[in-house]
Amino acid sequence: MSKLFVFIIFICCSTTLLFGQEGAKVEDVNQQLISNDSLFIKKLADTYKTNPAGVLDLLITSKHTMEDIGFGYADVSSVYNSGYLRISYQFVFLKDSLISYKLDAGIPYDARLNTRYRKICTLLFKFKNEIHSKPVYFNYDAMSRPLNDSIKIASKNKKIRFLMTPFSGVTYGYYLVMGYFLIKLDSRINFDAIKSKLTPETDYMLLFSKNPAARLCAVEYYYKNPGRFVNMKDKFEQRIAAIYKDMPIITTRIDGHETNQYAEEMVKLAVKTSF
Repeated sequence: MSKLFVFIIFICCSTTLLFGQEGAKVEDVNQQLISNDSLFIKKLADTYKTNPAGVLDLLITSKHTMEDIGFGYADVSSVYNSGYLRISYQFVFLKDSLISYKLDAGIPYDARLNTRYRKICTLLFKFKNEIHSKPVYFNYDAMSRPLNDSIKIASKNKKIRFLMTPFSGVTYGYYLVMGYFLIKLDSRINFDAIKSKLTPETDYMLLFSKNPAARLCAVEYYYKNPGRFVNMKDKFEQRIAAIYKDMPIITTRIDGHETNQYAEEMVKLAVKTSF
């Protein structure tokens, strides 16, 4: 999901929670909620440091649905709400076993709470702006490596390695439609940021990433630039066939709606389109 989209939702929720409806009286700060949030962050930080896998049980308290991201991997992404605090999470599983995750904290903009919550959250998070933390990862390096150990790591570029991970956005496509606005998908933003640096070797590596969107972006790049891959055509075609076989149908966004489409047809459409 687009980071901007999450940001807009967070602002709307925070405004309603702290200020109520337009024209309504400003709500009093609930000290009990602050105390509860402080205890929760302490527990979350302690668990992360001593038993990283235990974070799963703290944040997912009910039955969850995993999204298939290919080759035995799946993920779960959502938000845990605790008082004035929001914890966004993405857990990655391999054959039902937790192997990696990303956590982000969101705190109120309200001056009565912001400084206090920034201090509370420093037990685990550092902040990149007034209300959003920098991500905290578990086992990030494993997610940035190819699916097969035999595949050469063709680049140490941090942005390319980030694209390899599921944390760079697992939905293949172009835009999320929100009202009158087109918001580019995270996967597309992150791919566009590195495509000028791609070589045939790095594009081949992306075909083995643990991110289904990155894999399809690499397929798309291959078909858009055939002249660069003459000497590696057989390798690419073989790998692309394996990708389509493993995940023939993907979940994407079309006209603002989530929909299931054939991966191969979506790539063919993208190859014909100038973006």
